[in-house]
Amino acid sequence: MDKATQQFILDHAGDNPARLMLQSSRFPGIDMPFVIRQIAARQRIKAKIPTFYEHPDLEYPRQLSVEQSSSEQTALHKAKLVSGTSLVDLTGGLGVDFYFMAQHFNDSIYVERQEELCELAAINFKILQLKNYSIRNADATDYIHQLTEADVIYLDPHRRDKLGRKAVQISDCEPDLTQLSSLLTSKAKTVIVKLSPMLDLHRALLDLKETIQVDILSVDNECKEIVLLLRKEDTVITPLIRCFNYLKNGEVQQFSYTGLEDTELNTYTDSPSGYLYEPNPSIMKSGAYNRIADQFQLKKFHPNTHLYSSEQYHDEFPGRVFKISENIEFSKSVARQLHASYPTANISVRNFPLSVDEMRKRTKIKDGGNWYMFASTVGSNKHLLTLCTKTERKL
Repeated sequence: MDKATQQFILDHAGDNPARLMLQSSRFPGIDMPFVIRQIAARQRIKAKIPTFYEHPDLEYPRQLSVEQSSSEQTALHKAKLVSGTSLVDLTGGLGVDFYFMAQHFNDSIYVERQEELCELAAINFKILQLKNYSIRNADATDYIHQLTEADVIYLDPHRRDKLGRKAVQISDCEPDLTQLSSLLTSKAKTVIVKLSPMLDLHRALLDLKETIQVDILSVDNECKEIVLLLRKEDTVITPLIRCFNYLKNGEVQQFSYTGLEDTELNTYTDSPSGYLYEPNPSIMKSGAYNRIADQFQLKKFHPNTHLYSSEQYHDEFPGRVFKISENIEFSKSVARQLHASYPTANISVRNFPLSVDEMRKRTKIKDGGNWYMFASTVGSNKHLLTLCTKTERKL
């Protein structure tokens, strides 16, 4: 990328890429398809991968590779999991995970079947001043068969089929880890696999029996990825499940347990009081709905309503906490009258017959304000509206 092109990208950093493309005739000396791709990519990574954004001379591929790349926060999490002599990333892609993980190894190999991505990796890693790495333009499955050994192998399987549809099972991803997991664990001390949060976690653990640990990663209350650690063990290992939620204020919410099955609860509350607890997305993805209640001694609303209450305030709870003001049993007449007391509120529905939009239509309550309304089903199967205010959490 020459200086003129780089300056053009910086000058138009905040422009709408589609609108800018329509003005191509105004800039005859500029490769517009290239700069549009760079501007769109930089806009997408500004908050997602700030370290990359700080280098204006990095070059980016087509949108899908940027879209599917890890965020800097999740890449840093994976980089903390392992270190050693040798790392092999079999699905290099944009190279975000590889860049952060490679800094913990003496020697690292980036493997990618798309030649364009290999070429960009060669440019970008040099700009980023990454040391002790090599690049291989090869298919992951072919490369793993010729690999002798490594301390760590990392994979982020491609999760779309030939028609561009998102895969829902590990066996639908490429490469198919259900066919390769034994080979991978025979060639590396540790195998790290990044999976989409859309995949069925319990099915994944049944398919990949070498899994010893699962990290479920959320960033700012959005579940981003599932990370599996696989090792070849002589005995069957019950995996450790760890849930993380990285927040903008620097707080990291954590919750961990061992085993796939949830515990059992026998009692549920009809009248939530004190504080309302809403687990973060990583815990919801894990399915540990009852374990979280046991650990914090909370009362669950209903077997299928994953909200909890307690008279005691637990500041360390891994999720959102609200102070309960009142409970109102829901009915058509109540819906008509609610607007007078609560003209604005942030409405959430949990195991409730109406959607948020339907609730707003019936109650005429506008979105926003300091009130939070949770519409749910409680222990006796009645429909309840729980009105709350958000608590101020301590770090």
